[in-house]
Formats: sequence, structure tokens, C-alpha cells
Amino acid sequence: MSNRSSSGSFCSLVVATTTGAIDSVTSLNVTARGNGAECYCVANQALYRYNATSTQAAVPNTDAYLVPLSGGGCWFRQNTQGLFGEQIITSASFNGAQFVGLAQNVWHVLPFGANFFAAAVQSALFNVSTTSGVINYVGPTGLSFLLAAILSVSDDNPVGGRTDQVIEFAVTINSSIIATTIASARQSSTSVSGLSGDLSQVTLDSILTPNNGDNIQHAMRCISSSPGTFSANRYSVVITPLA
Repeated sequence: MSNRSSSGSFCSLVVATTTGAIDSVTSLNVTARGNGAECYCVANQALYRYNATSTQAAVPNTDAYLVPLSGGGCWFRQNTQGLFGEQIITSASFNGAQFVGLAQNVWHVLPFGANFFAAAVQSALFNVSTTSGVINYVGPTGLSFLLAAILSVSDDNPVGGRTDQVIEFAVTINSSIIATTIASARQSSTSVSGLSGDLSQVTLDSILTPNNGDNIQHAMRCISSSPGTFSANRYSVVITPLA
């Protein structure tokens, strides 16, 4: 009799729970099943597929990724995108914090400090540093997300100001553009008024397919000849899983 739980075959494996020593997804003998095996879990009415080469770890507070008790690999719940809502990150308290040491065309991190950022809505797939705003992806490699970000800033100069300044806003993975002048494929731009205190807003929509463990963050640079000093007013990013 053929192994009907192998890849490409009808799913004949049915277990009671997601985790546990017996009768669970994690207790299944993956060596006997092989890569691509599927099983149905009664507890959450979900179908799982086994990936023998995956190093994906279990994600807290979700049953989307289940690591076998022995044998390595990972059981992936199918159609997991629908399990995770939007991740919304905001600047909790910039309080006019400044971009320090701007040089023309050089990408700079957002102002940072204790409790500068907060996760207004928390997804199980992302962790955010409340100090730097860096977003750490803990989900599986291969999922895609839409990042919709907004940054508002003002030109922080004495009364009388100067000419308008042009800034660019970008998203970067693992700090690849920070402190460089490299043009980003994911960037937008706007003009900031030379009058002190006048707010300008720049937006950026990006689709990313991060790897597990990647760090995602936004950056700003001034491409005008005299960057001067800018103050941050508000920042937010909404991360939406794509089906």
C-alpha cells in the first residue's frame, strides 16, 4: 500500500491537536511521511503541509508554523496570510526630535530614543523596537507584504528660514542603504518648506518579500545642497499581508 500522506497524494492523516506528545501535528513521524506530506488538524480545522528543509521556528501566539518534536523541518498551515491582521507602527513621541548630522544625499535613520515608537496594532509576524523603530520579521521566508508609510517633517531653522529643501524617503532591509548615497528602488520625495515649523508629508508604498530574521526600517535623506536640520513630527507604517 502506498504512503497516501506523501506529497501529491490524498491527505489521509488526521490528528486531534496542533501540539502535544501524541495525536498532534508536532508528534507525527516526519521521517516516515517525507517532504510535502499533509495532515488535517481537528482542533483548528486546518490543513498543514510539511517542509523537510525549512528552518522556520514556531511563532508565538499563532499555530501557523509547527516544529516537529523530532526530525527537523516545519509544518506550515496553508493559507496563513488570513491569520495575521495588519501591523500598525507609529511614532509614539518624537516631540520634535531632530535628524542630526545630515549630509547631502546620505541616507539617515529616523530620530530614535526611549519609547519613540509603538506598535498600535501587533501582528505575530513582526516585532518592532520601541527605541529605533526597526521592524524585525519573524515569519517564514516567501510571504509578501504591503508597507504603507508616512513621515511628516519640518525645516528647523531660525525665523526667516531659507529656500525649500527636497527630501527623499525610502525603506531598507538590514540597513543596506543607511549612511550611503545609493539610490533606492523603493523611495519617494517631497519638498519641505523653508519656513521653520511648516510641516511637509512624504508617503511611500512598498511591497516586500522579506526573509525570516530580516530587519526593515525607513530612512530619509536631503538631496538639496544645504541639508541643514529637520525635525520629525509624525511617522506611521501599516503592514498588510498580501494573499
